[in-house]
Amino acid sequence: MTINRMALALAVFGLMAASAGAATLTNSDHMIHRLTFKPSYGHAQHVALKAGQKVRINCSKGGELWLGKESEKCTVKTMTIDIKNGKFVI
Repeated sequence: MTINRMALALAVFGLMAASAGAATLTNSDHMIHRLTFKPSYGHAQHVALKAGQKVRINCSKGGELWLGKESEKCTVKTMTIDIKNGKFVI
């Protein structure tokens, strides 16, 4: 029974660690926005967000978000990012 509890504790800890650095990106506008997320450690990811849609992005090692000509940096401390009136609100 002790091994099962240890395995459960490790699984829960692993899930908590995996969610660290993940930010929620929300489109609060009434239109679709297409943006690009360029993490510091990898390739650019292109995202199309419908009105009211939320997605999770991994900012654990930093990165930059682009919405048209506007850009914003995200870090491990970034928790939520909203798009309002075509601009980022962190």
